[in-house]
Amino acid sequence: MKLSEVLRITLLLCLPCALMTGLLAALLPEFALDGSMAAAALLLSDIGGTIGTPILIVALCILLGWVGPRGQRVTEGLLVFFVLSAGIAAQAWLNESLIKETVREPRPCILLLHEAGLIEDVEAFYSMSKPARRARLEWIMADGDREIPGVDTSAAVRAHYLHEAGFSFPSGHTLAAFSVCAFFLFWGLLRMGPRKLWTLTPLLLFAIGMGLARNILRVHTPLDVGVGGVLGSLSGAGLGMLVGSLGAGAGRRPWRRS
Repeated sequence: MKLSEVLRITLLLCLPCALMTGLLAALLPEFALDGSMAAAALLLSDIGGTIGTPILIVALCILLGWVGPRGQRVTEGLLVFFVLSAGIAAQAWLNESLIKETVREPRPCILLLHEAGLIEDVEAFYSMSKPARRARLEWIMADGDREIPGVDTSAAVRAHYLHEAGFSFPSGHTLAAFSVCAFFLFWGLLRMGPRKLWTLTPLLLFAIGMGLARNILRVHTPLDVGVGGVLGSLSGAGLGMLVGSLGAGAGRRPWRRS
């Protein structure tokens, strides 16, 4: 398949799913923050965090790297791992340091703490530096041990809120999940062709689930996760094109069966 065709199919799969994630998040009811749905959302959110994402990338590199010529597996796997990891790290920095700091949209959980009377002035809270905001959250919530008045929350959710001192728009977790999804769908198309693409549909479900999980935990709005999914789809497909172009520029695509 031509790289342009692979790009087209990848975006046709990922972009509608990203938009659907935002729509589903808007239609979901508010789940209790001390129930099983919140616990499942927290688990999924942790998988897509700073530790879980690299582990997921390594696992997928090994899994898809197993398809193809044996002598090329290590080279391909290293190329894909470093390109994707560097891309994910760069987009995370741009999102946190540029986009979020420009839009400056408060997180729903911070607004929740404000409504509960634990944060008096949201604007004053966000005028502090991020480390100072995090320290303030730790003090306000007694390291997660303090209950939120009027809202039933589990200790795990309260502890999670301590790390959510940044701004809301767009969702970094959803951005990363759709980036990984789009990239490996792209690579899978190059590897296996469209006939076996169904084997990678769990990636789409994972990305959609990540966006919904962030919404269920009330750390992001439906708009946050929808836009994060769209940006992640474009980023992941772009990184796929980069890796594909590197192979094509060498006179062959090392990740395709000869």
